[in-house]
Amino acid sequence: MNKTKLQDPYSYRFLNHLKNFIEEYSLFEKTDDLLLAVSGGLDSMVLLKAISELNNYGYSNKIRVITINHGTRKSQKDEVRLVKNYAFKLGFKTIVKNIEKSLSEENFEAQARIERYRIFHKVLWPGEKLLLAHHIDDSFEWTLLQQLRSSSLKGSLGIPLKNKNIVRPFLCLTRSQIETYGKLNLIDFVEDPTNKENRFERNFLRNEVIPQFQNRHVKYLKHYVFRQNELARVLGVHLLDRKKSSLKIINSDHSLLGYSYKNDEDFSGIESILSKGLKKINPKSRGVTAEQFKRIKAALKNHKRGPLTLSGGVSVFLDYNMFLMTTKKAPKLNEVELGNIKLEEFETVLDRYMSDSSFVLSFPFFVQVQSPGLDTRQFNTSFNIEAVKTLKKSSNSYYPALRLLREWSKKRNRFKSLSIKLMLVKY
Repeated sequence: MNKTKLQDPYSYRFLNHLKNFIEEYSLFEKTDDLLLAVSGGLDSMVLLKAISELNNYGYSNKIRVITINHGTRKSQKDEVRLVKNYAFKLGFKTIVKNIEKSLSEENFEAQARIERYRIFHKVLWPGEKLLLAHHIDDSFEWTLLQQLRSSSLKGSLGIPLKNKNIVRPFLCLTRSQIETYGKLNLIDFVEDPTNKENRFERNFLRNEVIPQFQNRHVKYLKHYVFRQNELARVLGVHLLDRKKSSLKIINSDHSLLGYSYKNDEDFSGIESILSKGLKKINPKSRGVTAEQFKRIKAALKNHKRGPLTLSGGVSVFLDYNMFLMTTKKAPKLNEVELGNIKLEEFETVLDRYMSDSSFVLSFPFFVQVQSPGLDTRQFNTSFNIEAVKTLKKSSNSYYPALRLLREWSKKRNRFKSLSIKLMLVKY
């Protein structure tokens, strides 16, 4: 990989986390044109450095930098020079724009913000994305301010991650994480002296209110992020839930089966699916957090088997591209002879059984394959363990159904006919 990985593990983790966040939420593509708003403060200077490092991960974006001189302090000319020099060092050109606003003007913050965005939109190229350096702490402060000003739920959602061509990739990072990256990478920046002036509402919250509870409630930002995600889902505006998912969900009285035929399934919106499924299976369940559902999603992506235990005797079992949430124990499975069939026939038969709630406890739908002509494989499972013990004594290869589909669908195998038996719970 790059030198950062060898020299500085923290920076390597920081950049990997940022890259994964950008990709998970489709903030921008690897070849998009990007306009970075850089003020000379720590957050935006770190954003400039971090985005420039993405070329080590296959990104080849055309990057421009814009900085705005508000004309409120003599030192702002030095700040502009700092931004231009650092951008030049990284290989980028800087656009400098000036606005004339007096700090004594009524509602200065709002007026200056409106003017900045007017300039941004005027400078943006067609299709270009504007990147801003707002982070989790900024969003928390903004949310707190909105809750004091308004009773609207949407006003409590925080700073938008995406708004048309404006994106904020640092909304996966805290101020503390950004400060650490800045120190390790020796990034020069300027501290705006007006940040200490508590006559501005945001500054008052940041400097006076939040310090009163942050040491006592050290996980307040973590809880904030999970709460905002859940609120976004309740309001139907969560970005991942909006993405079309190919997950199929089968409900029974005691179980929930989820599966996808897509090899690149990203399990978008699965947290909401799991939450609803848990409430249906065990309405009295308590204490399950969004973090647990996020852990299940990560385990699915990493092809773990589980089980993961939730409250009320509910467990989640995993296999490739599928999961089973249930309160039941694994039943005895029976062989269903399908004979010598082609891939298309198997897909039809399998879908009929998997979409029938009577068969959800057949998970992960083991298939015995006689003389497969495929890669010889044997798999373990965290559910239906006794069936695996029996299958291992057989001379046949066996696969969980979706793993077999993946192997059978490969170009070298897709025209083969296979003699198979499907393992199902007795109906």
